[in-house]
Amino acid sequence: MTTNGDYQRLVADREELLRSLLLRVLSKRALKTVKMRGRILVNQIERTVRHPLRVGDVVELYYPDERAESQVEPWYFPLHIVYEDEAFLVVNKPAGMASIPNRRYPNYTLANALTGYYEMQGIPSKVHLVSRLDKQTSGLLLVAKNRRMHHLVMGQVSRRYVFLVEGQMEGQGTLMLPIASVAGTTQRIIDCAGKQAITHYRVLSQQGPHTLVEASLETGRTHQIRVHFAHLGHPLVGDRLYGKAHPYFQGQALHSYYLCFKHPLTQKTLRFEAWPYWLKGDKPSR
Repeated sequence: MTTNGDYQRLVADREELLRSLLLRVLSKRALKTVKMRGRILVNQIERTVRHPLRVGDVVELYYPDERAESQVEPWYFPLHIVYEDEAFLVVNKPAGMASIPNRRYPNYTLANALTGYYEMQGIPSKVHLVSRLDKQTSGLLLVAKNRRMHHLVMGQVSRRYVFLVEGQMEGQGTLMLPIASVAGTTQRIIDCAGKQAITHYRVLSQQGPHTLVEASLETGRTHQIRVHFAHLGHPLVGDRLYGKAHPYFQGQALHSYYLCFKHPLTQKTLRFEAWPYWLKGDKPSR
């Protein structure tokens, strides 16, 4: 298999319909996009997805230009870019910035800022956030520069968080507490009828009346860390929704400090760290 941002070459290793091969490397949504606005060739001849393949057939996919698809307004905000290549960006998002536009925050989001950056850099793509963070959560996010890279890296990204909680905690553990939404609000609660949510954590240090904790998630439920630790009686410092406000933080003291993924083009494992400004003393060892 050969791939870049707008082209991919595959070689059939079995007899099957073209559609079956494509659905092993593409999501249904991505395949629909290529069918509607791109090109699919077999042995240099344009074919439909119902075409029968033979072993050794060469399949070429040409992805459409994404520039015309973006409906996000550009915002020319100076981003903190930790890493960039032809396929991905790693961005350190500040607290106070929503990841994507929504009814409450229609503009001035990370997606708006990335759209502005793409425009200035001549990058022919819409924004593909591989992962997201709450508005008041800071830290590392992975951004794919096209839908193909987005699909290839989905489910392959590892992240770790550091955060401050109220009160004193010790040790480490795993929280397996189902989370459900509260109708008509953004709040989440622990509820046996909710979706499974698994958080692995360990205490790093005591920070005065607070505790510094590291966590990784097996599931990515909305507000997962915030809800789990509030349920334990240790809400995150500054969390106005599940705890109480703090004069030093505009929101919860929660930061995505570590990001790791296997690059689908180079097959190299890339690791990045970015620590929050509020972390006191030496950086904890992992």
